Amino acid sequence: VAITPAVQPSQNLTIAFIDVGQGDSILVILPNTKTLLIDGGERESSGKVLATLRELGSSRINVVVATHPHADHIGGLIDVIKNLDVGQVLDSGQVHTTQTFEDFLDAIEMKQIPLKSVREGYSINLDPTVKIDVLTPPASLPDGADNEAELNDNSVVLKLTYREFSVLLTGDMQETNEERLISENGTTLDADVLKAGHHGSRTSSSSPFLNTVTPEVVIISLGARNTY
Repeated sequence: VAITPAVQPSQNLTIAFIDVGQGDSILVILPNTKTLLIDGGERESSGKVLATLRELGSSRINVVVATHPHADHIGGLIDVIKNLDVGQVLDSGQVHTTQTFEDFLDAIEMKQIPLKSVREGYSINLDPTVKIDVLTPPASLPDGADNEAELNDNSVVLKLTYREFSVLLTGDMQETNEERLISENGTTLDADVLKAGHHGSRTSSSSPFLNTVTPEVVIISLGARNTY
């Protein structure tokens, strides 16, 4: 799925929700042609991600965001990082014990790509016309943040705003951080497009959260291992 707000062709913001089957992968091409890749699906999904990049004319990724260290979000990023010029990688600062996570870190180290963990209040400055804000993880991760639920809930959540258009990209964030964001941000969560948290499962997209975001479009990516 690709969403392009109705502006002049020379001023397009393109957001491509890549069909990687299990997992998430979202490519953002900014009006100045810089690129932001958020997650990459499972390891076998890298071919689809790379093909989408080629189709959209992108040979360099300025910033890669790994929302959290589960394999269905970072697996496909490994070959992307190995095969493309990547300027920087941002993550949630959470670690995992899987081989996929180790290989992800090894690929970053091998290419000597700067790696930074981000928290609420951080902004990604790639294009002066597009505001990209990190809303979560919170400034301090809770104790026990390495369990599966916490890894999901403390995903990197981004809000992109371009002119009158906005999109909220939530990784696998769950209800605990949804409640925090409602309390701390209120109406600023309002967005035209919402990428539903945790693949649309019952752990996310609570009624209070949806009523606060009031999206016109909701994108639900596949997540075969989740309960709905």
